[in-house]
Amino acid sequence: MKKITLLTLVMLLALPALAGTKTVDESVKASPDAEVSIELIAGKVRVIGWNRSEIRVQGSLNDKWETLEIDGDGDDISIEISLPDGRHRNVDLDADLEISVPQGVELTFETVSAPLTVEGLTNVLSVESISGSIVVGSGLNEVEIESISGRVEIAGDQHLDSVDVESVSGSIEYVGDLVSDGDYSFAIVSGQITLYVPSGASAEYSIETFSGSIDNDFGPEPKKTEWLSSEELAFSVGSGSADVTVEAVSGTIRLKAD
Repeated sequence: MKKITLLTLVMLLALPALAGTKTVDESVKASPDAEVSIELIAGKVRVIGWNRSEIRVQGSLNDKWETLEIDGDGDDISIEISLPDGRHRNVDLDADLEISVPQGVELTFETVSAPLTVEGLTNVLSVESISGSIVVGSGLNEVEIESISGRVEIAGDQHLDSVDVESVSGSIEYVGDLVSDGDYSFAIVSGQITLYVPSGASAEYSIETFSGSIDNDFGPEPKKTEWLSSEELAFSVGSGSADVTVEAVSGTIRLKAD
């Protein structure tokens, strides 16, 4: 009897932690190069590329506030985690999702404050975020990110030839190759931008900060302007085939040899 009583007590104590969430596991057919959009106010999302012609959404939602809607199939699919009554304040949002998509999709992600991790994709990624970290794995061809605050991390390789990242505050970190004829642009108002790139990669650099500092591991030292506290740095490596532009209003720009 005592064992049964103790077991019952443990289960009862665990109920509050389990209450308020619902498990989701939904799938829809998708073309290998479909356009996929995901909208989420808050929570946590991990997007994984796989070799199936299918999108699968797994995880948990708050069963009181959040609803999952998947619209379309084939070439154009939208995934939205929304509030049924349109409320955005004073609610507990607990979305925790893993979304598997075909590797070659063109993905658009919009959020207010959901951390995002992306890995295994090979095409185009576009992200708009108010706050929350954004971690992007290698393999993509093009990355475009707009963030108000939070951490942005991008892993580049020989496929990634277009990067455009803008942030108001937080940090931006790029680690990887610079592709011939690639275009890489990073801008922040306040915070830190760090690029870990091969020192011998052929590229033309244009780096500027209004009230901050530039730390360059390779190439010349930055120059201070005559009347302002700004620093700027422009130099080329090799034939300068890739364009790298880095701008900060107030903050630190670091160029490190990978």
